[in-house]
Amino acid sequence: MGWLDIDLNEIEKEQTNMESTYTPLESGVYEAVINNIYVDKLPTGTTYFSLNLTLEGNRKLNLDRFSVERMIKSKEGKVKMSNGRYFTGIILLDKIAKIKGKNINQLTPTKGVIELFGEKRTVGIFKDLINTKIAIGIRKVLTSYKGNEYENWEVVNICPIDDEKCITSTKKRIEKNPIKDNRETNKQSNIEVKEDEELPF
Repeated sequence: MGWLDIDLNEIEKEQTNMESTYTPLESGVYEAVINNIYVDKLPTGTTYFSLNLTLEGNRKLNLDRFSVERMIKSKEGKVKMSNGRYFTGIILLDKIAKIKGKNINQLTPTKGVIELFGEKRTVGIFKDLINTKIAIGIRKVLTSYKGNEYENWEVVNICPIDDEKCITSTKKRIEKNPIKDNRETNKQSNIEVKEDEELPF
């Protein structure tokens, strides 16, 4: 007898049941709780915010890697695009702050250490925003780099969970284009990534 007394027939049934009830995440709007939200930097100096979420059905979504729509400061330290509009990341972060009755200027990141891809990393954690309930619109993004294909997620919008108008309009935006396919674009672009450096998407 092994160190655990497990009924192998029962466990096999439960494993099969888990596999049959698992539904892959699709583009759409989900109610979520923020487990962690922090600001991080690329080696180039670009600043962006990351989200670790628990979605309805106890599914996890970790948006840790850099994604352009979560960018809040350029490597030159600018917070606006060349057209004079704020980066989308600033708008999204302000929306989350407003759900907590604050605004982006009232947020102060606290220095903290997280584990990211097996390495410890010092980041700025927005402790005031942890455990905030949000409705998040996400879209699947397909990318390719050096012959490998990747599936990631981008944030389309963030709404208060009781704002039906915001949620409905976000759903409509996603339904028009549920999957963003950047594979051809990436094949033609000259993205330079050094060995062991995080991919830029």
